[in-house]
Amino acid sequence: MRNALDVVLEVSFAEYSPDGVVPVLAWGGGERSMDTPLLLSNGTGYDAWRWDPRTGEECWKFAGEDLVSTMSVATPAGHGAVVVVATDIGVVCVDAETGRPVPVGAMGGFDDTAWDVTTGALPGGRAFVAVAAQCEPFIHYWDATTGVALEPPLTGPDYPLKTITSLTLKDGTVLIAAEDEAGVVYRWVAATGEPFGSPIDGYGEYNMRMTAITRPDGRAVLASLDMNGNLSRYDAVSGELLGPPLPMGSDVGAIAAACLNDAALLFVSIGAGPTLILNAVTGETAHPPVPGSNPAALACPDGSVLLATVQTADDHATLHRLTRPAG
Repeated sequence: MRNALDVVLEVSFAEYSPDGVVPVLAWGGGERSMDTPLLLSNGTGYDAWRWDPRTGEECWKFAGEDLVSTMSVATPAGHGAVVVVATDIGVVCVDAETGRPVPVGAMGGFDDTAWDVTTGALPGGRAFVAVAAQCEPFIHYWDATTGVALEPPLTGPDYPLKTITSLTLKDGTVLIAAEDEAGVVYRWVAATGEPFGSPIDGYGEYNMRMTAITRPDGRAVLASLDMNGNLSRYDAVSGELLGPPLPMGSDVGAIAAACLNDAALLFVSIGAGPTLILNAVTGETAHPPVPGSNPAALACPDGSVLLATVQTADDHATLHRLTRPAG
């Protein structure tokens, strides 16, 4: 059955981010959280933006103080969504509704380069922020609401960690996974900080990006890109390598993941585009390539997937909806 891909919105970011755009899609918490997703972006500069995904209008711009590497969204129960911005001089938290900075507690004392950031759920409706930092073989780990450091520290690697992601398993266990610069993948239980399984001696070399996804049937996948453009996929629970690594090319740039109904998909951009859409488990092509690069993907309650890609020549972003037609 062929998937369908429709253009939902086209947005020009050129006026705001001349150095390049990295979009982020997330649900933002609150009563209407599953009606209107957050559409965020940053370039290679200091700033971050939120856009209206229905009209393309700018909602707010946050003027940062140093280079932004990545962003994630934390949604603790009883609080508004917080956009967590990883920068060269630490972590900044921004109110998702207003774009204003919010107190970050102990996070404010972290002033190292944050290579990558992930967020997720903790018991009791709390949420966490976890950061892979420059030249450090452990994860910085805080409560997203209070900014209090969580214990025990997430340690174990022999080399600095460069990429990080998180996922929820079928039984509700939330895992944090990170990969060091030697290609070894480590996993921890977010609620306790305890290691999950043994380190995965990955195929990849110096790693670049990592993502994770859990299918409706419970199969969970970790996917990683290394500096040579090899895409490795692992069973997130057993650590088993899912087929041989896939050579994507030396100019591979970014990776995202989302479920389309019951299928787990990976979105991998090659250079300035296109973005390839692959089955996360088999590695097979699941849909023809989509123009643009730096994909961001978000699964929707109706089973469809929102996919944002960027035309890097003019920072023109397109928001697509990927569906699987009935019949």
